[in-house]
Amino acid sequence: MYRTKGQRRRAGQAGLPGLVDLPTREQIHQFLQLPGKPKALKGELTKMLLALIEADDAAKGRFYETFKSELAVGPWDVEEALYCTATERKRWTEDGKLPVLEYRTFHKAAQDLSYPVYERRLIFGLSEETLTQWRAEHQALVQLRRKTGARKAAERRSEQQQARQSFQQEWQAIVAAWSEHGSPELSAALQLAYWTVWAVRWAEENQLKRRETDKDQENYTQKANAWQERKNRGVRLLAHTPYAQLSFFRPKEPDKRTLSLCGPHQHLKREGYYESKWDFYIDWGPEVRRCPACKVSEEQDFYSSYILEVRADIFPDLYFAFHTPYLLGKTFWPSPATLPQIEHIEQHWPFSFGRALLEEEKILNRENDVLTRFEAAFAQTQQLFGQTPASSMQAHLSESEAADSLNPLDSPPITEGAS
Repeated sequence: MYRTKGQRRRAGQAGLPGLVDLPTREQIHQFLQLPGKPKALKGELTKMLLALIEADDAAKGRFYETFKSELAVGPWDVEEALYCTATERKRWTEDGKLPVLEYRTFHKAAQDLSYPVYERRLIFGLSEETLTQWRAEHQALVQLRRKTGARKAAERRSEQQQARQSFQQEWQAIVAAWSEHGSPELSAALQLAYWTVWAVRWAEENQLKRRETDKDQENYTQKANAWQERKNRGVRLLAHTPYAQLSFFRPKEPDKRTLSLCGPHQHLKREGYYESKWDFYIDWGPEVRRCPACKVSEEQDFYSSYILEVRADIFPDLYFAFHTPYLLGKTFWPSPATLPQIEHIEQHWPFSFGRALLEEEKILNRENDVLTRFEAAFAQTQQLFGQTPASSMQAHLSESEAADSLNPLDSPPITEGAS
């Protein structure tokens, strides 16, 4: 596989492979310490030079030292001489095994690029045994890193598994408290609301991945849509429980308007010194609408949304909120005119459009685990409530029962929404 040192040497000229024009005739004449000006041809001087450095090791050492820069070897010649890959050469350079003599530059594609050159004497003085040893050392290091990496990966998996087991125990305790202080029906509804929150977050996570990468975009889009559909199923079923309250939020400017002016109207807008095209539209609306070249469209309640709140008086600190855009929700929710209207303050709804997952959350609630738990909670809630008409949220326990019950949850209110 590898050429021996002798084979590499025989590929050039007496241990000087690649030597063509260097050194110059004047340099050789001066190195040989000949009197006067050089009169002999360069070929004759080269023969004298080769004879000298082959016969005198001291002269050879002085020759390589004198013309160190002129005889430097580029990266491609190094790889050819050592019969190594570019990766090996770069690794040996980074490890200090192949010291760089200097860096040189060349101009390409309107930029100056640098490359290393190496001392010829060092390169062609390396033995095959040395190269073999370097490769063996690297393989040993690779094996060590693999073992270390495997051990750390195993430790990390063990820690993550323990964290999931701890979370599962806490979750079971919470569910038990919901059933004990509430009822099986309330527990089922709260479980579905909880895992619907995670459906929203996994939808956002897949949308984020789709935006951040050029690979598997179709896959991430399909997964995001699937999670969004699960969220919609969960919210629609929750609306059929006695713990849900459906409201409607309409902002100050709920409609989405688009306006594209034709050339003449653009000119008229500039001549009138209007700050925006909408200021122009206020004064010239009727004429713009009659203009076949201008385009005006309006989507009513585009920025409005349905708000589904899930809560129970028995657990006053536990609260879920899901947002459904009007254009989507109108396909299955009642008319906004029949619902309570709410005033929505944005800073009071930090998750009004959902959020992606935190790294630790991805460990505790893996995508497949959330899918399994969501479907189980959905099936349980559907079995208990079916498709009965939605009713306003009401206490499932009597006031006396509520007063005697303790809230088992110390966590802050849980709010979530979806785009």
